[in-house]
Amino acid sequence: MMAILIAMVFKLPVDSGERNGFALTVLLAYAVYLSIISENIPSTSVSVCYLSLYLAFVLFLAAMSVVLTIFVLRAHYGTGEIPKLLKILFNCTSRSKVDVEILEKTDVGEYEHEENKLTWQIVAVGMDTVFFYVYVVLISVVTSVLTVAYIIHYRSI
Repeated sequence: MMAILIAMVFKLPVDSGERNGFALTVLLAYAVYLSIISENIPSTSVSVCYLSLYLAFVLFLAAMSVVLTIFVLRAHYGTGEIPKLLKILFNCTSRSKVDVEILEKTDVGEYEHEENKLTWQIVAVGMDTVFFYVYVVLISVVTSVLTVAYIIHYRSI
């Protein structure tokens, strides 16, 4: 359950002001949990504990979520022109989903005038969407691999 909290940082609204605090809290919770677990694992073990590897990987994901949250916040409050490479990348990956979300939030007349205008706020929403799905997939895959590894290990005993 704690691993899912990492991905949820990208679902918090940017204007709430709690994104970095939430991401840092999850990161610190994982760091404390990893230190508690590492105290209970024998230091002279022949094999590496799968749970320690899993928690270290999730700790890395939590640290990266803090950095990515900062990038999203910088993009949301960005000024100036959007770089051409970012426009091309954004149009190829997530523009259609973000357009649907914006269409739901604004009236149709306002949307028609700004249909082709890409703003930093739209880029930030797209980044949040992409990061959320990447994190959900990574956490699901790593958790599934850990579960399968435990099942194989205990069946062989």
